[in-house]
Amino acid sequence: LNFLCMTFLPESPRWLLARGRVEEAEKTIKLMARWNGVEMPPLSLKPVSLADETASVSEVLATPARRKKFGLLAVAWCGMGFCFYGTSFMLTRVYATTDDDETCSFDYGFLFAIYTSEFWGILYLLYQIDAMGRPLSNITNYCASAVFVLLL
Repeated sequence: LNFLCMTFLPESPRWLLARGRVEEAEKTIKLMARWNGVEMPPLSLKPVSLADETASVSEVLATPARRKKFGLLAVAWCGMGFCFYGTSFMLTRVYATTDDDETCSFDYGFLFAIYTSEFWGILYLLYQIDAMGRPLSNITNYCASAVFVLLL
């Protein structure tokens, strides 16, 4: 389902503008307007720099709607973090060679390998997103993940 969605959803106009791709951003906005049945006036977009944008905590939490979104995102972020690290710690127990279930001993070398590979994966992903854009890099990585899961 994600593969199908990613092939039809356009790239974010803000992301395109941040990379100086003004014409693509204009096409994306016009496409969104057409999908929503809105007639767009002529556009004059300019590239933006994301480095200049900052927000204080009070700006982020200024309205009830923003506080709600922030709270939901914080819960989701914490939940995913706990699931990831819990799974990582559980993997060492699954691959343990002892039959003693009473003690919990972690293979710290294995954990180090997992987290080190995550670091290099994130660096590669940042490069890949800049080179390919977000939709194509998502499709590529999901397909590669499916292949590797099948190989397991």
